[in-house]
Amino acid sequence: MSRRVDFVGKGPIVFEGKELPEVAKVFDLVPSWQKLPEDTRDWLMDLHYCWGRTRQLGSRQILHHVELIKQQLEEHHAHAADGLRKGFPDATEEQLAELVADWHGTLAVIRNCAAKTKTCRWTIIAEDESLEENLKSALWLCRSGVGVATPVSRELSTGLEFRIRSLPREQQLEWLASVSDAFSKKKTWWQRLRSSIFHRPSSR
Repeated sequence: MSRRVDFVGKGPIVFEGKELPEVAKVFDLVPSWQKLPEDTRDWLMDLHYCWGRTRQLGSRQILHHVELIKQQLEEHHAHAADGLRKGFPDATEEQLAELVADWHGTLAVIRNCAAKTKTCRWTIIAEDESLEENLKSALWLCRSGVGVATPVSRELSTGLEFRIRSLPREQQLEWLASVSDAFSKKKTWWQRLRSSIFHRPSSR
């Protein structure tokens, strides 16, 4: 699976207007996770990491991913709770069974939504207090380069932080999404960020 940089916050995943259970964020705990195709695992990570941004994907692809995950759960039914047991060590067997049922329920909701539209969209509405911490993390990434590029100079870093902190909240969230996408892909991260940082029209 490709390298990822994602920002997190509290709140349910809202998939085509429907709130999904919290267990929708931990599909990486399904049995034999690594045996799922890379694009399916990437989609499940996109499903989880959507705080403050709207993601989308064609329904045909989503239906394909859902079917693969459903098969995985059914084939490993006897061990479906093994990963959840590690992720939720204090949960009772009854609670773990409910979480597995919620996985199946989540897939059913997603499948029903995807059957009604060509493209599905989902998000976690950024209503909590995570924005400030995520901005700090993103600015640190830009300053350091985290080993993938030459770090931003001190002068440029100062201008960057002033520019970002001057943006309205919605544009700050858009910038965070651009940072996530830039660091999660192989192309030079600074090239991918330049337009989102310095070429955005000023908000008045």
